[in-house]
Amino acid sequence: MPEQSQALKDLSDAFTSKGLEARAHTLDKLTDLFVAGAESFSETHIAVFDQVISLLADAIEVRARVHLAERLADIGNAPLNAVRKLSRDEISVARPVLARSTRLTDNDLVEAARHGGRDHMLAISERRDLSEPVTDVLVSEGDRVVVNAVASNPTARFSIKGYDMLVAKSHADQLLQSALGRRSDIPRRHMSVLFELAKAAARDRLKRDTTSEDQINVSKAVDTSARDIAKEAHDRSRIYQEAAAEVARMAESGALDEAAIQDLCRHNKLEHVVVALSTLANLPLTMSQRAVLSADNDMLLILARSAKMGWPTVRAIFSARKDHKPGTRQLDILSENYSKLTPATAQRVIRFLHARETAAQPRN
Repeated sequence: MPEQSQALKDLSDAFTSKGLEARAHTLDKLTDLFVAGAESFSETHIAVFDQVISLLADAIEVRARVHLAERLADIGNAPLNAVRKLSRDEISVARPVLARSTRLTDNDLVEAARHGGRDHMLAISERRDLSEPVTDVLVSEGDRVVVNAVASNPTARFSIKGYDMLVAKSHADQLLQSALGRRSDIPRRHMSVLFELAKAAARDRLKRDTTSEDQINVSKAVDTSARDIAKEAHDRSRIYQEAAAEVARMAESGALDEAAIQDLCRHNKLEHVVVALSTLANLPLTMSQRAVLSADNDMLLILARSAKMGWPTVRAIFSARKDHKPGTRQLDILSENYSKLTPATAQRVIRFLHARETAAQPRN
């Protein structure tokens, strides 16, 4: 690799030079070489780049480090030590890798959250598929802004302990109550607490705005509203039970296939689609709910590809969504991404997510 040899030779000149620009220029050339060949490099090659890039990163100004972080943030096999070092830098440098780099482990993110401060926590809260160990730290050690940010991340995962902390903090934070109420994965007992909090807040707010003689009627109205909310949750649970029974009958008769799912989509039976996808992919219902009902497009692609579904079926599910229906241009991008995703890769991701979700369940 003559270009790489020349770039490595230039290092000695860069270090003998007193100018920051010379060092930054050499680092930029070296990063160009890495980015161009990243997909073909072995771990040995990457380790060499890692050592050199890390060395040069210590000797350049902030602006050049920001540029380096932006370039490495989206590379799946980026030099690990360099990415870790960037993640511990000041926030303008750290933000790209904290928010996007898949090279950072949960331990790396926990360390950055604990030692980097609020801005580092906020950058981490933007990541896709945050795991329970990371969200536990963000919720327990972050301030109100951080907690609201991570609670509003639809792809974040929370442990039972994490939800306990979130609900406890929501007593004095109506914004957090709203964020938690929008989550499709919140456990039922935590949702019940939110109902009670909402009921109490509504009663207090209305009492302040009414005369004493009307307060009995206010309490009755609030109780009625809370019962309506609880009834809606109960009805939703009943619908899922009915959907599960119908999908089970379809599976037993051999009628549970892609044509059946497309038909369910045409009839807007999203609960049935959730159960059908869960059955075909052999995954927990909560994971299927998130894929079908939330804005997490990638999860739907992964679950569908793991079940070896064709794109027309996946497109039908996207189009049947009520609140998160992609536009035509976004569907084209999703189709392209789906064609690049192999069943083997999707199944590996599913196994990882399933194992992580199982490990997060409370032990009896």
